[in-house]
Amino acid sequence: MDVKAEVLRVFQEKDTMLDSKAIAVELELDKKEVSKAIAQLKKEDLIFSPKRCFYQFKKIKKELQALFFSLAPNDFQKSRWEGVDPPCR
Repeated sequence: MDVKAEVLRVFQEKDTMLDSKAIAVELELDKKEVSKAIAQLKKEDLIFSPKRCFYQFKKIKKELQALFFSLAPNDFQKSRWEGVDPPCR
């Protein structure tokens, strides 16, 4: 299988920040090969770097943003307080 696809699979399974060394150990590959695959995935905007030398899968964050922005503010407030008196301010 393609190294890039294997690296992406690891990111999807772990759902946390990973560095190239940890991925190389898990996949039993050379760190340089993993670093090249990470660079390609970053160019394709599938992963991002929340911290220097660590990377994380990006698709989940996009899905959450889409879900968050799909709710109108009034819809969110209605669903949250439906049938309940809102607290005093």
